[in-house]
Amino acid sequence: WEPGKEGSFTVNPGYMKDSPKGQPAIKNIIFRIIPDQTVQMAELMAGNLDWVWQLNEDASKKLARVPDIDVLASETMRIYFLQFDVMGRGGKNPFQDKRVREAVAMSLDREAIVKNMLGAGSRVWHAMCYESQAGCTTDVRKIGYDPEKAKALLAEAGYPGGFEMDIYGFRTRPRIEAQMGYLDKVGIKTKLQFLQYAAIREKQHKGEAQLI
Repeated sequence: WEPGKEGSFTVNPGYMKDSPKGQPAIKNIIFRIIPDQTVQMAELMAGNLDWVWQLNEDASKKLARVPDIDVLASETMRIYFLQFDVMGRGGKNPFQDKRVREAVAMSLDREAIVKNMLGAGSRVWHAMCYESQAGCTTDVRKIGYDPEKAKALLAEAGYPGGFEMDIYGFRTRPRIEAQMGYLDKVGIKTKLQFLQYAAIREKQHKGEAQLI
């Protein structure tokens, strides 16, 4: 393993030898780290890579037009979600009221975000686990897009004019900004604090972030 460059993996023939899953068909894998997506695409088209993943929508469409390259859209276990300081570790905040949290959920048009920003291979998800994970249930309450009900819940919770709040994010800024736009429409004015994950995690542990 060369940090930041590549890692080489060779199959261990003795690992789970008698497993009903059988032995791997691929014996060796070289995992290369190429930060620049344009370089990834060029290497793939030149035949120097067998597979790249997590391409953005534009790059995927371009590669789909290249002969002998297949572009497949499939799911991962990654779930995008909002996180609230429900315990009030950073002091009293609106999200300690369940009605405010429900208002936030109702203010977001998740179907539109998935369709226009995530694209193929994605879907709206309601559980906080992935369906193939052991012990996960997807039999949970599903909250739809209802901005008028969101405004009513905010007023009922004591915020008829909404409120202002910092929102912390560390990945996919455009999606965060889309959510900020929806929140703004129901009266929740957010200011984005876009940081590295480690910095946000530290603030979370210290109770200094009410909305992530």
